[in-house]
Amino acid sequence: MAKQKSAENNMLVQGAILAFAGIFVRLIGIVYRIPMTNIIGDEGMGYYSSAFQIYNIVLLLSSYSMPQAISRLISQRIAKRQYKNARMLFFCAVFISFLFGLIFSVLLYLEAGRFADWFSMPLAKRSIQILAPTVFVVSFLSALRGFFQGFGTMVITAISQIVEQIVNAVVSIIGVVILAKEGHKTDLVLQNTNGSYAAAGGAAGGTLGTLAGAVAGLIVLLLFLRAYYPSFRKLCERESKNRTLNRSNASRLILLTLMPITVSAIIFNLVNFLDNILMSQLLHARAVTDEIIASKWGVFSGKYLLLVNIPIAFATALSSSAIPAIAQASSVKNMEEATHRINIVKKFTLMISFPCMIGMAVLATPIIRVLFPKDASNASTLIVYGCGAIVAFSAASITNAILHGLGRMSIPIKNSIIALFIHTGLLLVLIKVFELDEYAVVISYMVFGLIVSALNLIDIRRIMYHNRPISANVIKQTYIFPLFASLIMGALVYFSYLGIQKVLPRIVALLLSVFIGMLAYLIIVLKMHVVNENEYADLPMGKRIERLGRRLHLL
Repeated sequence: MAKQKSAENNMLVQGAILAFAGIFVRLIGIVYRIPMTNIIGDEGMGYYSSAFQIYNIVLLLSSYSMPQAISRLISQRIAKRQYKNARMLFFCAVFISFLFGLIFSVLLYLEAGRFADWFSMPLAKRSIQILAPTVFVVSFLSALRGFFQGFGTMVITAISQIVEQIVNAVVSIIGVVILAKEGHKTDLVLQNTNGSYAAAGGAAGGTLGTLAGAVAGLIVLLLFLRAYYPSFRKLCERESKNRTLNRSNASRLILLTLMPITVSAIIFNLVNFLDNILMSQLLHARAVTDEIIASKWGVFSGKYLLLVNIPIAFATALSSSAIPAIAQASSVKNMEEATHRINIVKKFTLMISFPCMIGMAVLATPIIRVLFPKDASNASTLIVYGCGAIVAFSAASITNAILHGLGRMSIPIKNSIIALFIHTGLLLVLIKVFELDEYAVVISYMVFGLIVSALNLIDIRRIMYHNRPISANVIKQTYIFPLFASLIMGALVYFSYLGIQKVLPRIVALLLSVFIGMLAYLIIVLKMHVVNENEYADLPMGKRIERLGRRLHLL
């Protein structure tokens, strides 16, 4: 039992480490996106985001899902002390990453112009070409991160992500400034008064940071591998069992594991890709100019998605630790432990995503005004209408991870395809019939996440609980109480901000109201006993929180 508790706690602690690193990385992303947006505007961010749409799809096809697949396979072998098989899986993963990375990076470079035309943004071609070699570098990154995550450590991945993003931020700003100036010269020569070449040049400069950051992250992981690999090699040498996997079997196993995860991830990311193309083509049919289309997409992707993805990063990180943890339990047929881990990770995810959703809704306007002082767009309204995506995609991400950990790889694909069809139909109706444009994208995006998470939860209930009714107490503690506590917190945050901003600067009022909200939410959650006494040990710093609650007579 103690070993089980330790494993559960390690899963959440490792997930929390990666989550906090992910949030820190997102915050760095916001910090450098602010000057980028100020320099190249919403139009430039439209080119930048469109380049990343196709880059993300190509990355998914090449190696993006490799960490999840490899961590799952290696963790299963480590649980059975099959270190030689784990090493063979790692070697084959590196080779597959090299091959796929090379093929897709060349493809992306050669077809950059055609991809840019899909979005009706031909000036995005240069940004796409700069991202092409990044695909090759990230392929190696993915294999190395999967290797370390398979051993249950997220710290190394977290460090590499932070270094990668810091280098990305610095090089991106330098690149934006230099290439935006070059683009401005082109505008002057062509007597182009709208500054499109300056915006496109700045966007291309921003993608240089992504390449530099990926190289820095790879160097960090190679240094860790050099330090760690000798001890891993000794484990392989001490193993008495012979290796049962050869190169062919290991490669086939990786590809079979990789394909369903990749397909599921592609469908997830295909949402924004299709949204971009459909919105561009439909607005073109209404004689809307390329510059306005780029600006509309820039607001959606460069402001709305940028902010709502910060709390979603927590669920994404927790998913990375949940897959190997659940896979280990299910591989040794310990379904009681797997069930407990699933329940904990679901509750923990919703305890974070509910207050983030409410907080983002009530503070949307001050957040946009603080981060983008010159903003004259409808970004804050988009956040208010679309903040439900925080809960929807957090739940979808964690339930996908649960199903992958249980070995039910095809279920997330089926559910994502169903959601994609509904999402696409809804988007077409909202743009063509109601002409909601970027609001249509936000609404259909949120609906996609809701449908995926709902269908996944139904399947998890069928697999783990055999369709037995869920107890009223579990529903209250997992769903109702965290949402109720978040609503109370939201009211306190809203009125706190209104009062404080009358006497203090806006940014100080924003930070103080957020702090008040966090404190209030913690008190309410403790008082309502959202977390059971036997669950505190499973949460990061859970025992400290429990002692604090008892000392303050909240428990």
